[in-house]
Amino acid sequence: MSHSLVDHEHIRVLVWASLQPRFGGPVSWRFRRPDGSIAPRKASTRNDRETGQLLVAQIEQTFDEHHGSDDDHAPYVHGSPVQDRWSAVEVLKGLQHYSYHAFDEDIDTESNEAVRFCAALGTALVQSLLGPDPNSDDVRALTTSPEWDQAPLEIDASAVPAAGPRVTAPRRRPAPRALTSLRYPNGPVRPRARSGRPANPVPWVMPAAEQVWAWDPGRGPIRLTDLDTPHGWLHSGYTLSADGTTIRYLAQSSNLDRPPDELRTLDLRTGETTSEAPHRNHVRQIQHVEGTEALIEYTDVVDHSLTRPVVHVQHRGVWRRLESRAPDLGVAATGTLLAFSSSGDLLAVTWRWGHNPYPMTEVVDLRDGDDIGTRWAVDLHGQAPWNADGSRLLVGQTQTDGYLSRVVSVWDRWRRTVEPIAVRPEHYDQDVEHLGWVDDRRLLSMVTEGRQVSMRSVDPETGEQEEYAAFRRPVNRGEMHSVLVAPGVVQADPETLRS
Repeated sequence: MSHSLVDHEHIRVLVWASLQPRFGGPVSWRFRRPDGSIAPRKASTRNDRETGQLLVAQIEQTFDEHHGSDDDHAPYVHGSPVQDRWSAVEVLKGLQHYSYHAFDEDIDTESNEAVRFCAALGTALVQSLLGPDPNSDDVRALTTSPEWDQAPLEIDASAVPAAGPRVTAPRRRPAPRALTSLRYPNGPVRPRARSGRPANPVPWVMPAAEQVWAWDPGRGPIRLTDLDTPHGWLHSGYTLSADGTTIRYLAQSSNLDRPPDELRTLDLRTGETTSEAPHRNHVRQIQHVEGTEALIEYTDVVDHSLTRPVVHVQHRGVWRRLESRAPDLGVAATGTLLAFSSSGDLLAVTWRWGHNPYPMTEVVDLRDGDDIGTRWAVDLHGQAPWNADGSRLLVGQTQTDGYLSRVVSVWDRWRRTVEPIAVRPEHYDQDVEHLGWVDDRRLLSMVTEGRQVSMRSVDPETGEQEEYAAFRRPVNRGEMHSVLVAPGVVQADPETLRS
């Protein structure tokens, strides 16, 4: 999904087309109000200015949210388009171009008036070409026709329709009028998203396709412009330090000269970046305890066709080598997830085997190397699975009840129990993701409905919840990779989660 603005002339042509009898106009549409009632609308010369403002506000809102922009846009000035001989195919292509940039994949198609207007205009245009009951193959043929190919993708004042320039002079355009309540058409104006650097250590970050967002305590979401992906580069493997001050990631170039890959560490508050060459055939895990880190080495076994992970752990300056203590099942491990406790003295490691659906998780005391707990059919969940005192772990439990399923649960090492979390989505459109721990007892959970996000503490046993902050997710669901938590920040002061 792309997110760009269109020329205001493009908007004027769409509004003009909705009034033309030869395109089936004036078109009518309906949308659902917040109270559930249905509001009817019909294009007319009395409301064409408001319709144009509606379309402009919608595409500006999408653009601002995707790019984290806080710049003001040029005011929309309504009037007749420069050209008035546009064909239905040309307008239909322009409508498709606008919709592609203006509407997110998870937009509410029932309550968003701009969506309903575009749907009504599109239907009228197609029916003006193909009749009241168009065949889907004929509709598809429109988009591959020579007229479609020759039509402009975006219409500005210099664009001329295939039928030639207009004969009559365009209607005089009035002076610009400031947009107020129609700045964003679907609800009250929300605070603009900020970009730059946080003033304090951050409790969590949200990496996306080309951007990284963070929660600046007391101020809300902020786009980390130091981590914007430049053209020709790919950023991946983000890890957030537990003290919320640095992010580590792998930078790879797709340019023809192919400079070497870099393992970069960014100081979020100063913007200072340090780089080093990544370890060949290793994955380095950044950790928050000074002198504590882990390298996961994948070693070849059985004619170089399989690999086995070996974890090398540096604990307070001393290196240890850890290998799976499970019996050899004849296939190589295909992945390892590990996490240090807040003290840095305990390490939880999940071992997996390629054809075995049941993982194994063990806890190692790094002070003496002893295995102090093992669980089958359990794998670590999230980037910060340890609670504050090291007694509980957030895990996924593989269960078999006619079919395999994974249930997010809590492994209480002291009680020696693994229990499912009491909180579940309330309805189909709601998602609940458990990210880590607020303290010894409560989980940090993210509840989403559409693009609305609520960060809450959740008691996994009773289901009791407390909301810390509510905000609109700055990126589409498909562009969001994960949410990384800084347990040292969250568990030291949960109030940093508030806006």
